[in-house]
Amino acid sequence: MLPFGIALERTGGIDLAATALVALLGDAGPYLILATLYLITVLIGLFVVAAANAVLVIPVALALAAELGASPYPFAIIVALAASSAFMTPIAPPNAMVATAGNYRFGDYLRVGLPFVVIAMTVSVALVPWLFPF
Repeated sequence: MLPFGIALERTGGIDLAATALVALLGDAGPYLILATLYLITVLIGLFVVAAANAVLVIPVALALAAELGASPYPFAIIVALAASSAFMTPIAPPNAMVATAGNYRFGDYLRVGLPFVVIAMTVSVALVPWLFPF
């Protein structure tokens, strides 16, 4: 994923994604922008492992912060927290380890993981800007 992230950055894909997000959410306020970034990262995390997910989304988050003229720290921390919120699929290695032992199905992860993601997103979006101001 590192070469893919580098390729996206060098070809302008990162800037294109950041500009599109600013155009879509520019007037929405910083909390809604952080929540959207969290959701995008979680959605990518449904299909990609956490480390690769962070490699793909961190450059977009940093470019988004630069476009908004904000500190990059809350955006980077939100991506790191969201990338580690792999509660909804058995793709993450710890989830895969217990899937066979507990005879869990894919729907079990979604049913239990979705409320956890909502709680983690709410707490993260509320506390990260307080700890790392814009």
